[in-house]
Amino acid sequence: MKGDLIELTKEGQFDTVAHGCNCFHTMGSGIAPRLNNLTGGRLLNEDKAKTHYGDINKMGTVSYVTHNINRKRVEFFNLYTQYNYGSRPNGEVYIHWDSLYNSIMLMMDLTLGRDIGIPLIGCGLAGGEREDFEMVMHRLKDSPYQYDINLHVVEFSS
Repeated sequence: MKGDLIELTKEGQFDTVAHGCNCFHTMGSGIAPRLNNLTGGRLLNEDKAKTHYGDINKMGTVSYVTHNINRKRVEFFNLYTQYNYGSRPNGEVYIHWDSLYNSIMLMMDLTLGRDIGIPLIGCGLAGGEREDFEMVMHRLKDSPYQYDINLHVVEFSS
């Protein structure tokens, strides 16, 4: 779907929202600071409280908080999908596609929500290609595990 993940969350579209993040407690660009602001800073605080700075073993795991948005309980997940961070113009690719798959699978095991909203994780500042993201989504769809979950990918448009 097209839209603004933050605004759709405020409108009550999702029970769970997730984004890809790095292993260095950095939420300074992309959708990360907006999601962190939406939770009153709790998303970054949870990252710092529950995980170690720069720990590569976070890859493919998650941390999360529950926060009320307009009187609705919403779970917000950090999906550890990239070790480091940078900006796309330098040509590096920071997203690790297997970590994205593993993080989403773990999130689906942990979430109580039915409708999950995610951006095109890895396809912006992390330097990944949309085709690779779509391969991960197909892999999830073909997974032998059955979840009663609707995973909504929100492509940003204002």
